[in-house]
Amino acid sequence: MKSWQYILFSVLNVVLAVYLVLAVTAFNTPDKSAERCENIEINITEGNTNGFLTEKNILSMLQQHNISPLGNVPDSINIREVEKLLKASPLVKEAEASVTAEGNLIIDVEQRLPIMRVKTYNDDYYIDESGNIMPPTPYNVDVIVATGYISKNYARQYLFPLATTINEDELWQQQIEQINILANRGVELVPRVGNHIIYIGHLPANNGEENNIATFITKKLDRLEKFYKYGLARIGWEKFNYINIEYDNQIICKK
Repeated sequence: MKSWQYILFSVLNVVLAVYLVLAVTAFNTPDKSAERCENIEINITEGNTNGFLTEKNILSMLQQHNISPLGNVPDSINIREVEKLLKASPLVKEAEASVTAEGNLIIDVEQRLPIMRVKTYNDDYYIDESGNIMPPTPYNVDVIVATGYISKNYARQYLFPLATTINEDELWQQQIEQINILANRGVELVPRVGNHIIYIGHLPANNGEENNIATFITKKLDRLEKFYKYGLARIGWEKFNYINIEYDNQIICKK
């Protein structure tokens, strides 16, 4: 065989081999245009605690804004649009979306958790675990309710550390259901058990030191717990209707 014939034969073999590889690859590669998103997997962080969000809520958001990917081809799913929509919700702290190899959508959501609801003559809103204001929603959660003379600034600077301290103690989280702020900023606590109201006095100045309030309320509740244990447990929970623990050296009870 002449050299030029050998070269031509080799080139043809290479071309044929490349063609066969491409043909086999194309044959084995699934047709993406035929795939459709058939499932949305939603993971909600802290989903079992006092949060508002459910999978149903998130699916409803996607449908209302016409960006639900169900039935669409994977390449048409705009995960950035999904994330932008969820992050715009006052109930969402963070959101991430991704598409699996099968074309299904996965959504990971970190929700904002309310720890207190503020209901005054003019306002109705929640305070979340970071001290930020959340607007009211159609959904309800079992959190402490704060009433009375409350500005948003007072709620963030004073009631937030107060509610946080109460929620950190299992006993008081279950016992205290309401905080009431009097016109002179005196603080009343309304318990679940017993027909009495607890007056704790005025919260100390915050000045950016939330620990001042945490220390103050912890000290008050420690005294109250001892009074519950050694006082009301013996004489009866219905004996008094007003318990004043404002002063460190005495507890004043009224019928």
